[in-house]
Amino acid sequence: MFYPVIIGEESWKPAAGLSERKLPAGYNLWKNTPKLEIPSWSSGEPSFQHEGNHPTRAKFEWPSATEVAIVYNQSDHPMQFLLQHAETKAFVYCRSVQQGYGQRVIIPRHCRVGSLWLYIGPEVAEAAENERKPKSAITTFLSALNIV
Repeated sequence: MFYPVIIGEESWKPAAGLSERKLPAGYNLWKNTPKLEIPSWSSGEPSFQHEGNHPTRAKFEWPSATEVAIVYNQSDHPMQFLLQHAETKAFVYCRSVQQGYGQRVIIPRHCRVGSLWLYIGPEVAEAAENERKPKSAITTFLSALNIV
């Protein structure tokens, strides 16, 4: 299953946006989890199947001839992920993907050459708690986009 909303190209941030002050949960994930390398789209195999001994498990697929990649949560708990372009360091952060779901992400044209790095971890409790709080209509809309 997929989330109905695709994380768009406009959600990608420049490397300078990845700081503890600007994005604490994403920065912590980036700083404290191993990066999982995803080969370049041009290599013909832009995919990743998690094989390591890690409590959070993910699968990454990037179907050929498309700009949309999919990050699947194969864990038994909600996860967060950060996808970063190896050369430009541009990144996109997703705070929550429920178990058994996939999140579609548009890969910007300038990030389709070269490798990507995927950082995964359990969903941050604070983000989960914020999901349960009452929200204004605008906050609900932004939350449905599943982006920061």
